Amino acid sequence: MTTKIHYCLLLLLLVNISSFSQKNSNRIEFELKDNYENELTFPMGANGIIQEATASNSNDGQVEIKSDLYSTDLILKKSFSILIKSRCKIDDFCDSDGIHYSVYRGSRDYFAIVILNTIDLTYSKVEGEYDNDDTFYGMKVINNKAVFKTLHNGKSTIVIIDLKTGETKVNPFKLEHFSNSDLTIEDFQVYDDEILVFINAKTNRKNEDLYISKLNYNGEQTDSYNITSDIEEKLITVQATKIEDKYILTGTFSKTKKDASQGIFIAEVSNKKLNFIKFYNFLDLKNFTSYLPQKQQDKIEKKKERKEENGKELLINYNIAIHPIISVSDGYEFLGEAYYPVYHMVMNRMANGIYTSYSIFDGYRYTHAVLAKFDKLGGLSWDNTFSMYPNSMPFFVKKFIKVKQDKTNLNLVYADGNFINSKDFNPINGSEVNSSKQEIIDTYNEGDRIKRSYSNIEYWFDNNFLAFGNQIIINKENEKRKRKIIFLNKVAIENKN
Repeated sequence: MTTKIHYCLLLLLLVNISSFSQKNSNRIEFELKDNYENELTFPMGANGIIQEATASNSNDGQVEIKSDLYSTDLILKKSFSILIKSRCKIDDFCDSDGIHYSVYRGSRDYFAIVILNTIDLTYSKVEGEYDNDDTFYGMKVINNKAVFKTLHNGKSTIVIIDLKTGETKVNPFKLEHFSNSDLTIEDFQVYDDEILVFINAKTNRKNEDLYISKLNYNGEQTDSYNITSDIEEKLITVQATKIEDKYILTGTFSKTKKDASQGIFIAEVSNKKLNFIKFYNFLDLKNFTSYLPQKQQDKIEKKKERKEENGKELLINYNIAIHPIISVSDGYEFLGEAYYPVYHMVMNRMANGIYTSYSIFDGYRYTHAVLAKFDKLGGLSWDNTFSMYPNSMPFFVKKFIKVKQDKTNLNLVYADGNFINSKDFNPINGSEVNSSKQEIIDTYNEGDRIKRSYSNIEYWFDNNFLAFGNQIIINKENEKRKRKIIFLNKVAIENKN
């Protein structure tokens, strides 16, 4: 999770940019190794950017957490400092209503949540104890409560922390005749009056059922029910949208019980009842392979035809980052981003001359996105697919695309390599009606030569994008010929309308 933070700048707001040009750029740099480490960057939309770091040295068992708040013009507004116990590492973070929360965990039972309010410019912390060393992740904040999921000794739990008192409540789920080791929390969502938890329960060695469990904010399990008792497919990922007294579920599934997704589904649940669930094989989507070269598309199509001639179904495995479903007047709009994990092998020669090898995870490579429209009963109205190739590989599953739905078009904005893409789709038939691309040009100092660079481009706020990352820069004309820096490069985009 620490790596997750280091490379993360979240997508926050969106404007409808049909065509644009680069207007101006601003850049600031932060020197590395300046008595601070684990430098982290968090955008806060129109409230600016938080640059957070941990002091390299501790004192009397405490360590300083420093946060600098910059305006949207990259001007320092205020610096903050607070002490927590030493030997802590960041576990997770969350932004909610202009407030940033960073969770630091100690080696034993200690935790601290550092809170920076960008609205009233206050800085505070809440400390408490949690007696397991499992990692907090999936943090969400609502009603002064922080909610996480954890996995410890094979047991999935939901942890609720009161942000006023630090009191911690843990819920190890109990479902019918299942043991805790049979239950895996796939995801959870928070609402004002309840926490909705999706739990996969192993019914035997090969099969699982999906349960919906409800918690209140005291950590009490108020309801649980099975929604897939008559379903053969395994639900891999699940998102829910609450509409009055019903939930619209969407996500991915597997027919072979593998953890890789083989298609998408949509379902409706009300009164503990599954009203409908519809499954769509990726290869049943009209344009799913359109991002591939034509030869590969033809090869897949021929293989699919041979399978069908033998009464079988061709299945292909993908990982999909699912966006929350968008409810529109005549149905629901679905967006998912496809990715796969990347590894490299390392060889070691032992003293006895024998070589050993192991793999190192390099991050997730994103390849394309799927956009689809369903009617109110889950029927597929249309689908579209387009390639995307962000120039970074995050160490956690994230969503690169930001969506805006208006009366006339469905607008998507995302970074693709060193370009900003804007695409408009017709919500009636899914056709692409407009597409724009703009290259991002970084602003270096005169004489700078980039020796090594990690960079990313993401949407920030209004019509502004942010290029950011780490660089080693050589400049023979400067007194300091070599510098290692974190840079933030703001790029304003101007409409050509």
